[in-house]
Parts: sequence; structure tokens; C-alpha cells
Amino acid sequence: DACDSTMVLDAVATLRGEMLFFKDHFLWRHSQQSSTPQQTLITNIWSSAPDNIDAAFESQESDQVFLFKGSRVWAFSGYDLARGYP
Repeated sequence: DACDSTMVLDAVATLRGEMLFFKDHFLWRHSQQSSTPQQTLITNIWSSAPDNIDAAFESQESDQVFLFKGSRVWAFSGYDLARGYP
């Protein structure tokens, strides 16, 4: 429940101009165009992504999004898992 004041998020990141809030297998997207964050499953965005991620990062240099869980790293180019990951 996004309104739960006791909820502890797994990760928060700014990716492609949107704020993303990660919790369990969900993420909430907040952009300047929308006043209300939109909830979706992480796998609706990146089908190969893990749940309960520890961190997220966007590399503008490589134009990839990186998701971290434990010692593993997933890299996505657009919606596709990059070769060699995790």
C-alpha cells in the first residue's frame, strides 16, 4: 500500500527523468506530467528484472539502467536485458 506511512522502500532512483520508488515486486513512477505516482510490477517494465532490488542507477553514458540485488547486477538497454547480465 503506497499510503502506508510505515513502509520502508527497497530503492529510490531518478531514471529517464522520472522518480521510481521500488518495493518488493512493485515500483511507483512519478513524473512531472502526473500528480499521482503510477504503480506497476517491476517486471511490467523489465521482464527479466528481480524483485526486492537494493539499488537502481541510470548511466547516461551507456544509456542503460542498472538494477542491483545482493552481488548481482542487471543491465537494461531500454526494456531489454543487456548481453552478459546478470
